[in-house]
Amino acid sequence: MQSRRSFRSLTRLAAVILSIAVQLYGQHVLPPGVSEVRPPLKKPYATTPLLPEYKNEPAIYITNPKEREIYRLRFGSDGLIYDAAGHRFDTTNAVRIDEHGVKAYLKFAMFVMDAKGDFYASNFQEVRVFHHSSLVAGGEVAAAGELQVIDGKLEFVNDRSGHYRGTPEFTEQALERLGRLLPPGTIESLREKNKILVGEFYRKRSQ
Repeated sequence: MQSRRSFRSLTRLAAVILSIAVQLYGQHVLPPGVSEVRPPLKKPYATTPLLPEYKNEPAIYITNPKEREIYRLRFGSDGLIYDAAGHRFDTTNAVRIDEHGVKAYLKFAMFVMDAKGDFYASNFQEVRVFHHSSLVAGGEVAAAGELQVIDGKLEFVNDRSGHYRGTPEFTEQALERLGRLLPPGTIESLREKNKILVGEFYRKRSQ
């Protein structure tokens, strides 16, 4: 209970800081000369719901739009990925805490993509506290999984998510969107290097 309260308090504080930054500097929080890449959609992406067994889970949900904006990734015109503060996103220190309180540093951030093609990610995960579902307040997602990003550069993508067991087609939606947000050839290069894992986690969950 204490960890939930502390996490929520920190999130609200971050939301206030972000709101002040936007008021002072406007929407452009990226480095000078870098603009945000956000291609329009012809139609919303298909979505998949939260699994029924998790709907009454006592986890933290980000319901306030300003708080959720803290987790939205910004894709820069320089080909790099940024966080809400305009810093290069990096998953090096990402932590996952299991049900026993044991921490694991796997260098992956959890992510979801919504129907509008926006990505939300967190370097913090904790069982029964903060999950993929937390980022969208238990709502539907167009994709869910994990990212590895080093100094703003996408290095790895998978479909690991226990709360949204979408078929590989949903992850492919995210990859298609990333292909439009990042420099041409980025996704193709990662596929060639076996840095994109789609379907394995889905098959394991379905067995």
